Amino acid sequence: MPINKNLCKHILTIAPHYLPPQGGITQVIYNYDKYVFEEFQFLPLMKGKTVIARRFSIIISLIRLFFKLLFNKSIRIIHIHSASYSSFQHSVLFMKVAKMHNRKVVMHIHGGGFAAYYETKPEWIKSMLNKCDVVIALTSYWEKFFKEKVGCKNVVQVNNIIEAPQYNETVKNAACKHFLYLGKVYKEKGIYDLIEVIKDHKNEFEGRLVLHIGGGGEIDKLNRIIGENSLQDIVKHEGWVNGQKKTNLLNQCDVYILPSYFEGLPISILEGLSYGHYIISTTVGGIPEIIKGDEVGTLLTPGDKVALYEAIKKTIENEKLSETREKRIAISKKHQPIEVAKKLIETYNKVL
Repeated sequence: MPINKNLCKHILTIAPHYLPPQGGITQVIYNYDKYVFEEFQFLPLMKGKTVIARRFSIIISLIRLFFKLLFNKSIRIIHIHSASYSSFQHSVLFMKVAKMHNRKVVMHIHGGGFAAYYETKPEWIKSMLNKCDVVIALTSYWEKFFKEKVGCKNVVQVNNIIEAPQYNETVKNAACKHFLYLGKVYKEKGIYDLIEVIKDHKNEFEGRLVLHIGGGGEIDKLNRIIGENSLQDIVKHEGWVNGQKKTNLLNQCDVYILPSYFEGLPISILEGLSYGHYIISTTVGGIPEIIKGDEVGTLLTPGDKVALYEAIKKTIENEKLSETREKRIAISKKHQPIEVAKKLIETYNKVL
């Protein structure tokens, strides 16, 4: 059940602008708004396409927060969704304004690169996190990191949220497996490793594999690589996908692939599982907590292109992939709205 209006009036969420959702954090906020809160009080941490526009929006939001807390005494918890580096630094500004008004602060850390960021200024980050009333971690891996490595006192694990899947009947060609990648197109996500493996084994994969890529980022570079290597029949860039187009792709595909170099816990992997996808990914962040056993997926060391090729080849040749679909779907259920709402209600009530 969603968080009722009586509790909602005490919660103000601060996060990047999320309409339309374009990325992991914004998808979480969108799902919170749509499925978890009966009334969603929200203030954008930032919005805008240019650096100047984003900085200006941060200043405006800080001013709005100051006066909102000055005049609205019913708001008692500020729930800030943050990542690493500049995202965290901006979030700290909002935390300080909230503390100036004696409000409780829940800092929700999403960034897969937070461990590396922590090493850049450990004492300051530890100090800022310990000023918060609760630090939310995405997985047991990150909960342990914040407790033992950083030394945070009040850490709670709350699973990332996905919307309930919307299945539709899709006729699939048994001779060809459809792979799906959703996310930003840039090196750290391992997308170029994946394209290189497909390029090097083009003749072997042709007619047996189609990779659908949904996301923004370095699109010109991606399209150039696809064109120069005549991969149009194997690799298809779908643009940024959400809504019905995203649902259609999730139904159409058999395998979700994300050979990333760092992650927290990707929403896209959870979404893939909810549609029964076999997962090929890497041993980073909280992913190994979710992908356990050969029936669920294959995990690789980031950057290991030989292992990536072997995993793709093995998956293409696996004729019994559909037989273990329900097991993968079952894993995703604890990330659906009703379970996440229960944990948030428990956390908010403890803070209050």
